[in-house]
Amino acid sequence: MVKIVAIGTSAGGLSALETFFAATQHPSDMCYVVVQHLSPDFVSMMDRLLARISTLDIRKIEDGDPILANTIYLNTPSTYIEVEDDRFRVRPFDRAGRAPRLPIDHFFSSLAQSAYQPVAAVVMTGSASDGAQGALKITQAGGLAFAQDPEESEFPTMPEALIKAIPSAEVATAGELPALIHARLSGATRAPVAWSELSAYQGIIRLLQDTFGFEADDYKPDNVRRRVERRMALNGFNDERDYLDLLAQSREALEELYGDVLIGVTRFYRDIGYFHALRKDVFPEMLHGANEETPLRIWVAACSTGEEAYTLAIELSEAMEEVGLPANFRILATDVYAPAIKTASAGIYQEQQVQHIAPDLLQKYFYRSGRGYQVKSQLRQKLIFSVQNAQADAPFLRLDLVSCRNMLIYLTDEAQAKTLANFNFGLKQGGYLTLGPSETPGALLDQYSAVNEKWRVYHKHPAMLHTGHAPADREGPLAMTTEDPKPNIAPNLNSDSRDTRESAARSQTARDGWIAFKTYAGLDAMLRRYAPSSILINADGEVLTWYGLAGLYVDTKGKTGGWHVEDVLHPGMRTVIADALMAIREKKIEVTEHEIDLQLTETDNHRVAVKVEPLALTPPYARFVVVGLRRVSDDEQAVPNAAGEEDAAKLRARVAELDKDLRLTEESLQYVTEAMESNADLLRASNEELRFANEELQTSNEELQAANKELHAVNEELQIVTSDFERQVKSEAEQISAYESALQMAGLSALFLDAEMRLEAFTQGAGRLLELVRSDRGRTIRSVGITLPFADWAELCDQVRTTGREAKVEGELDGSPLAVKVRYIKANEISDKALFAVLLQET
Repeated sequence: MVKIVAIGTSAGGLSALETFFAATQHPSDMCYVVVQHLSPDFVSMMDRLLARISTLDIRKIEDGDPILANTIYLNTPSTYIEVEDDRFRVRPFDRAGRAPRLPIDHFFSSLAQSAYQPVAAVVMTGSASDGAQGALKITQAGGLAFAQDPEESEFPTMPEALIKAIPSAEVATAGELPALIHARLSGATRAPVAWSELSAYQGIIRLLQDTFGFEADDYKPDNVRRRVERRMALNGFNDERDYLDLLAQSREALEELYGDVLIGVTRFYRDIGYFHALRKDVFPEMLHGANEETPLRIWVAACSTGEEAYTLAIELSEAMEEVGLPANFRILATDVYAPAIKTASAGIYQEQQVQHIAPDLLQKYFYRSGRGYQVKSQLRQKLIFSVQNAQADAPFLRLDLVSCRNMLIYLTDEAQAKTLANFNFGLKQGGYLTLGPSETPGALLDQYSAVNEKWRVYHKHPAMLHTGHAPADREGPLAMTTEDPKPNIAPNLNSDSRDTRESAARSQTARDGWIAFKTYAGLDAMLRRYAPSSILINADGEVLTWYGLAGLYVDTKGKTGGWHVEDVLHPGMRTVIADALMAIREKKIEVTEHEIDLQLTETDNHRVAVKVEPLALTPPYARFVVVGLRRVSDDEQAVPNAAGEEDAAKLRARVAELDKDLRLTEESLQYVTEAMESNADLLRASNEELRFANEELQTSNEELQAANKELHAVNEELQIVTSDFERQVKSEAEQISAYESALQMAGLSALFLDAEMRLEAFTQGAGRLLELVRSDRGRTIRSVGITLPFADWAELCDQVRTTGREAKVEGELDGSPLAVKVRYIKANEISDKALFAVLLQET
């Protein structure tokens, strides 16, 4: 079968093609298809120009032409070329379409789906990126890709785009490419084509995967489909197959979709409460052990265009300055979307993007530039931006803080687990992890404690201590292990003095941790044996720990921190304890006792005596309350409760008070709800108007982009036409020079006159004899140069025009014999002007 070498080129392509085909070996089993950007307003002379270089048969492609070996096929203006069976198909551009016309990509894509394999896609000099995506499809189908060396290319943009899209493409000069292609095609084999078996949506996902390495399986499929449908709507497509065709032809549209699927939403000081939580709960602990030699290391994953990473750098710089420490830290900011990382690295933002930064901080860390606001180098040098996949690539190590906010919610459970495992692996013991408001550490939760539950700030447990609340089915307050965690604390005596000091310090820290561990373990054992069944609560209603029987009435399952009476205690106990706490907060210090029924299961009902007692009855009053619990036996239940009536009266009063508060709350809620609904209607209307305006702007932008691409293509076509004309003029000038040289060898000179006796042209010999100069052209022969006494130009020309035969006269010029011959040249299809040719011969 014929092997096809598909060549795409544009501006500057004539010289490259001449070099290429001058080095092409033939005969062979290959045919060459050249696709260029051609203007419909000019006739291409490429076939005639290449015919001087190559002996291969050269044809301009017409619909239905067979594919033959040892042939150069050239495309025609305003047409797409396709391959169908063993023939070419030609169809005109869609004049109504808004998509940019990319004839090279179109032909390459058609070739990738044909039976002609292996094939070679070659991209040579030209502007824009036409050919890169089509060549990518050819390689996916088992073909090969080649690029002209950009350093040799007159216009390197097209070959550079191919190299970027296909890093494995082979690069060579135009003269080296033919031999390289012949060698590779002789041994290439075909890979199976799977594209034809995919649906349009699968093809879109496959295109993202092959181009950017996008792993759709890691993302929630509904989210991905919604983002694809959104981009389709913005581009005005209803059919997925049409949208796939656009993506296959336009790298820009594909990058826009990729960025949309990744949902890179960020801004400076997004969720200001989160940064307040860092300043209050995290930075003080991080800076406590900071030193000038070892910088703090922070990883900001999914940083998008960098606003949050820079905000974190500003806040950490301010915190370190407040405590008198130098800004010794490094922030490693990563994202999978390369354009976003490029923006982040530049550190240039528009005025509306920095509006949430306080004016003093804006002045301190930014300076005004012509393009907006530029992050100052003193801050920018603290950050390193790079392209990285947080769930697939190796994580950074020795990290003090990992920040990944609002990325996990878009991932599948498996991808979330892999990402969190990477974060956990890179994080130091005692480091901090911050997530989005709807995200948690998942299965790794037992390795962390919640520092701020609202803003999802977590502290990784130190290696030596794993203390915390016991689960509901344990009797003790501490979740301790029975294994002996005693560390090896012997110092390294072979190290130098500095290392020895550091080792001794680490050993002392480990020794202190071990002592604390043993102390907590002993206290836990003592409390389990001697403490009554009780719950320890602070005055704000937060449950701190519990002992003995109390574990039956505490449920912390699914709750990661900030345990409150209303959240973790049995519902039957909440009212009694809440009333007691209210009295304590109002300084009505008293011990309250109640008997209540607590139903654990349908068949298990407990009668429990509850005693609520503050730990101090005198000022300044303790902030802690002990809730003592004792299960009442059946015999005790038979004894009347003397305080029952009093408790019932208090309960009824409390219920009435709560009922009144509930009604007021319902009325307030109704008012707020109505106001919110009204505001929501206004917001919906405003959002709809903004959406329409955005769609109109998007449409206008796309039309401008399409028009720009059209102008770019027209410019390339004009450059090609200009190059053709220059080559033709040069060729004709060479021919004229050859003719003049031949006349000089024969001792002849010539000049040409029009019907009005004006001088049209003359050879160098005629100019020398008659003393003519270039400025004499266009003037009558009688008013320029030397007058010949024996030759009357008007009479000679009239004689020739009347008789139709050549006229001849002889005489002398400066003592030398001179013969003058005049011939009439009628107007024809080459020239619409009749001329008189005058031949001068020195005899």
